[in-house]
Amino acid sequence: MNIGSLNKRISYTVPGAKTTDGYGGQTRATGTTVTTWGNAKPLSQAKNLLYGLTAGERAYIFSFRYGSTTTMTNISTITYETRTFVIRQILEIDEAQSIIKVLASERTN
Repeated sequence: MNIGSLNKRISYTVPGAKTTDGYGGQTRATGTTVTTWGNAKPLSQAKNLLYGLTAGERAYIFSFRYGSTTTMTNISTITYETRTFVIRQILEIDEAQSIIKVLASERTN
């Protein structure tokens, strides 16, 4: 990947570990938010269907610098231009584990 194409500011949040709350349930810790350089490409509706997403859902493919100290999962979120995205798939991690490519769709409230 051309490192010069990572020209947008992207934040990703990796949730913290679950701990028991003493009442029979579990509470998730706050987690870690990292701001890094990345690239965001919106998907067309044809590509949405190809990836198995619902029609009309806004999805992006994000490529960004990834720290090996955090573990990206499908419950992690991405913040880009004040919008929050939920990770649907982790598509690719390079051999050096420094660049990750994920498919994410916009969270609707």
